[in-house]
Amino acid sequence: MKKKREIKRAAVLGAGVMGSQIAAHLASAGIEVCLLDIVPPKLTEEDQKKGVKIEDKAFRNRFAQKGLDGQLKSKQSGFMTKSDGERVRVGNFEDNLDWLKGCDFILEAVVEDLKIKKDLFAKVKKYWNGEAVVATNTSGIPLKQIASALNPEMQKYFIGIHFFNPVRYMHLCEVIPWAKTKKDVVEFMAEFVERELGKGVVLAKDTPNFVANRVGVGGLIYAMKTMVEMGLRIEEVDSVMGPPMGRPKSAMFRTADMVGLDTLVHIAHNTAAAVSKEEAEQYFTLPAFIEKMVEKKLLGNKTDGGFYKRIDKKTFKVIDPKSCDYVDQGGAKSDKLGLLMFEKDVGKRIKGVVNMDDKFGKFAWKVFAGSSIYAAEKVGEICNTILDIDNGMKWGFNFELGPFEAWDAVGLKESVARMKAEGMKVPRKIEEMLAKKKTSFYISKGGKRFYYDFKKKNYLPVPENPHIIVLRDLKAQKKVVASCPTASIIDLGDGVYCVEFHSTMNALDSDMWKMMNQALDLAEQKGVGLVIGNQTNELPGAFSAGANINVILQGAKSGQFDMIEKEVKTFQDLNLRLYYSPVPVVATPHGLTLGGGAEVSMSCNKLVAAADLYMGLVEVGVGLIPGGGGTMLLLRNWQMN
Repeated sequence: MKKKREIKRAAVLGAGVMGSQIAAHLASAGIEVCLLDIVPPKLTEEDQKKGVKIEDKAFRNRFAQKGLDGQLKSKQSGFMTKSDGERVRVGNFEDNLDWLKGCDFILEAVVEDLKIKKDLFAKVKKYWNGEAVVATNTSGIPLKQIASALNPEMQKYFIGIHFFNPVRYMHLCEVIPWAKTKKDVVEFMAEFVERELGKGVVLAKDTPNFVANRVGVGGLIYAMKTMVEMGLRIEEVDSVMGPPMGRPKSAMFRTADMVGLDTLVHIAHNTAAAVSKEEAEQYFTLPAFIEKMVEKKLLGNKTDGGFYKRIDKKTFKVIDPKSCDYVDQGGAKSDKLGLLMFEKDVGKRIKGVVNMDDKFGKFAWKVFAGSSIYAAEKVGEICNTILDIDNGMKWGFNFELGPFEAWDAVGLKESVARMKAEGMKVPRKIEEMLAKKKTSFYISKGGKRFYYDFKKKNYLPVPENPHIIVLRDLKAQKKVVASCPTASIIDLGDGVYCVEFHSTMNALDSDMWKMMNQALDLAEQKGVGLVIGNQTNELPGAFSAGANINVILQGAKSGQFDMIEKEVKTFQDLNLRLYYSPVPVVATPHGLTLGGGAEVSMSCNKLVAAADLYMGLVEVGVGLIPGGGGTMLLLRNWQMN
């Protein structure tokens, strides 16, 4: 019987920014890791004064040790706990490549230079054990070029595993097979990355910059060029290209500052050199002012400034694209944009923005149209389905909706008509889709979600992960037993019920307490268990940011102390009932789990916590004693552990 493939020991080659983070993430997943890097080229003057010798182990492992130490000391460490660092063993490429013989997984994460990568793999192949998966974390170099350094058998086990930075916090990981990668290796690594490392997997083709960076950076540069053409300012663009368009609060230019302009330029130049002239000119040729900023070393947060420059704690200046000098912020404001921010449905919000008749709306429309067309053109070339691009942009760029989901929200048929009226070239596959009366990329039937497949020219079911329960799908299947504006009870099947919160920041209120009591009634009388959890597009989001203190505040101001006492007593009784329920009650806290959210979690029999959980009784910081039993529960949980 063939031995089941598993990864117990891994080697990460390269201990720089990405390599050290990947090593930390693997170690946090319980995997023993060998972290290797080059031997320093020579002794420093300080080394010589201290009597350090070239043959000293500490000197030879210095770069790998520096990478490990950096992760252990960082405020945003790649390790879940510092003790996970004990699973990492440091070494170097000259003395310790023989460690690779005992590894199940070897991942290269050295500098993005083809020659350096090939030279390293030429050494690695001597120590390959014949079974280990061999991977590169390249962000854009074609795998077929790197694979030429491997022997024919090793090439079958070679694959791209592209993590996004920061590794611990970014959900996306692109899995990139090349022409000779064995099918079982692809399937195993996709499952390993998803189940063991907790990532969202996008299967990409071996094309320049793969999926998310190809579409995301192409759309970003297209937007920058549109800004210059329309004469908009940096801060005006960011006022549109953030939450109004379902993008992160850092919007477009603040995000670019975080990533670094040098990284952006590197991706743009690499892609432009590898794609058609037309694509390069439209989507990967940077505006002249960006190149000037790079020349002036204005690279973003890693330097003295980027698109924004901090003057003091509250003041930022912004780059003027015309002069490349910093100027005071003072762009125009849009009242319509402000009103649309009250729209909670992100799809309706995006539709409203692109249909505004002011310069903000015209800019948003042009960027939306151009980037949507580009995304459609790339399906089939860089990936197989629209799902890959939508998930790539949501998980890798933190979009609330992927390009095709957003296109559905705006209206496919109407938007294509507008594109054509304005002289835009609509991809043939979109024209064919509409000719078949298929007017949306996604549809729902019988509680199931389907996506349009350009190759099959029909709708196919969105693949379901048997290991994941998606509450949205259950709600579409009419599994909601009861609901109120801030919470719902959902039948998970097999006698298990779930209470899902859906208020702002999932702040707790009396209606939620009623829902939880009702759910306990159902579980105790008709079922076998209860789950308290919710799912959110935000990462890490909020399980519950605590009780709605505003209700208490308003009650205190109006002298309704009996009401306050009653509310507190109701919450205390609920938590006691959760704690002593005859059926198991499980909480699944993630992200912000504060105050009342922490008290509800601690009242449950079992916690299945997300890796990134920020939990505590923070109300003491504003002079409030936890009112839902938090002090007692905290002590009890501490004693039990």
